[in-house]
Amino acid sequence: KAAVLVLATHGLVGGDKLAKLPAIVLTPDPSDPKDSGLFTTADIADMDLDGVSLAIIAACHTAGAAPDSLEEGLSGLGLAFATAGAKALILSYWDAEPSATEKLLEQALTLMNRDHLSVAAALTASMSELRKNRYTPEQWAPFVVIGDGTVKIPADFTDREHRFRAIVSTE
Repeated sequence: KAAVLVLATHGLVGGDKLAKLPAIVLTPDPSDPKDSGLFTTADIADMDLDGVSLAIIAACHTAGAAPDSLEEGLSGLGLAFATAGAKALILSYWDAEPSATEKLLEQALTLMNRDHLSVAAALTASMSELRKNRYTPEQWAPFVVIGDGTVKIPADFTDREHRFRAIVSTE
């Protein structure tokens, strides 16, 4: 089991012809014509993520519910990952600009590892640093911590072994 799960991909809020449920987009198995590449909330909720301290879903619109949903509070992908057992999540409310996302999340992981900051403290410090470097709120503010923001990543998590490169799209 992984202590930190990072998925850099596309997020779908659901409620459209591509995905009825919120989902993340993965590469489909070319040998399986039925594999759409969509990893839906139902698929995620069925997983065993009890050993995951932090799940980072570096994709657009991963914190919200489908536009036509009547759900309030924790819903969509956040609810699915929490149901599966992840202790803390970093998700986005709107488009995640690729270069800012990479800087923000790489710095947050570094602060969690090097300075032993909690998830919430590391994300806050990373956002502050991007603000100082003249990034706009549209670039650094879509991300939010859901779940236990006091979670710290395990001491054996090392930067060298777990470098993070976000490849996300604003499309």
